[in-house]
Amino acid sequence: MPILPRRRLLPLARAGVLGLLAVASIALGGGGARPPRRGPVNVVFVCIDTLRADHLSAYGYPQPTTPRLAELARRGMLFERAQAAAPWTVPSVGSLLTALYPGEHGAAVDGEIRQLDEQTPAQLRPEVQSLGDLFHEAGLRTALLSGNPYLWGRFQRGFDLAVAERRTAAELTDRAVAWLAAAPEKPFFLYLQYMDLHQPTEPPPLYAGRFETAAQRRENSGAEPGARLGAKPSDQSFERQSDLGDRGFRSFRAEKIARYDGALLYVDAEIGRLLDALAQLGRQGDTLVVVTADHGEEFWDHAEAERHMGADPRGIWGVGHGHTLFQELLHVPLIVAGPGFPAGRRVSCGVSLLDVAPTLLAALGVPLRPEMRGTSLARFRGGDGAACPAEPLVAESTAYGPESRALLWRGWKVIEREGAGPALYDLARDPGERHDLAGCRPRTLAALSGLLAHELAPHRRRPGDVLPPDLETARQLRSLGYLGGG
Repeated sequence: MPILPRRRLLPLARAGVLGLLAVASIALGGGGARPPRRGPVNVVFVCIDTLRADHLSAYGYPQPTTPRLAELARRGMLFERAQAAAPWTVPSVGSLLTALYPGEHGAAVDGEIRQLDEQTPAQLRPEVQSLGDLFHEAGLRTALLSGNPYLWGRFQRGFDLAVAERRTAAELTDRAVAWLAAAPEKPFFLYLQYMDLHQPTEPPPLYAGRFETAAQRRENSGAEPGARLGAKPSDQSFERQSDLGDRGFRSFRAEKIARYDGALLYVDAEIGRLLDALAQLGRQGDTLVVVTADHGEEFWDHAEAERHMGADPRGIWGVGHGHTLFQELLHVPLIVAGPGFPAGRRVSCGVSLLDVAPTLLAALGVPLRPEMRGTSLARFRGGDGAACPAEPLVAESTAYGPESRALLWRGWKVIEREGAGPALYDLARDPGERHDLAGCRPRTLAALSGLLAHELAPHRRRPGDVLPPDLETARQLRSLGYLGGG
């Protein structure tokens, strides 16, 4: 099996072409008049924290969790196999905003054994430019509104308005709509990160019980009010659960998933409210809308395997995120809708979230940074074509345990973890990653491992600076189970 490098455009030539196209679009007006721009002039970039792709209606989930996102997908492009660059927020959002691997932009935790609740993540390296910087330099109004307090420090550089604190989806949407309405005629870049699916998951009462199972409804019908769905048993009760068939554990897991789905329906409604406001302001027709997630969430999908691996220094397994590179943490939704992106198109080729920043910059005619990885998703506007591009999709930078790396290529996936042997999966036949084929496919394993080493070559790779958060940010991080777990 040959090793093929990830396809890259010549960055300087690409930037030059974009500049020539921008000049040409002005010159075509004749007599010095500038014609109306046919492409987008604004961007709304929505990141739903902790959202795995297989819980969206548009991705085949049997519960109606995301009717507004399904509607958005019908008027744009849906990417069925989008992959995050990391399994937790700081490195993944860093990659979303810079189109660099985590080891290149530097925002992560470092060390032989990572333990996020005892380490402050490094910031983006000071020389790295993000979408906030680039769109601000291009003259757009810029805002970052995040319910995740980890987006502080250099994540906020280049944004005219930057808020990163635990807030509900409704509160963030209110602030976003007010910001959009304050200067409705000016081009803008809005980055909005909803946090409601993240633990502790507390959807409003209207949504909390929307997806409880029939068995739960029967049990809850005669229960005391405090014992109904919504009374929150501690996750610690089941973080070390060894009997996955235990009735109490199964009831807790079902409740946890029902609560997660209710929170997703709530966020979906708030995204719908944001899109409605955009239309009322007359900006829907010239705005590119992207919806994705920074990473997924595990509901004990690989609990047995993780219990035997014993790699998490917290001594837990099967739940949360940041601890493995299995697909429940890396496979995320991705929807792009707006001018230039055809309605109702589903793309089955694998794509990376490193492709998002180049997509947005190219769509607005802003030159890409020469070091950026990824390629504009506009290449799929004509459909998948005869075959999907042979581009490797890479993830790295765990938050707990030894460093891990993963690469997906042509339906195969390799996971490498420091101090352990590699694992190999055939995702086409084994999407649940149950059967490790490393021992019986040595040539395939060698090819993928070589390609992974090529992609993550050590040059340009160093962590950013560790800057202590302010007291309020630290308090909010502790409330989320980080910084000491308090």
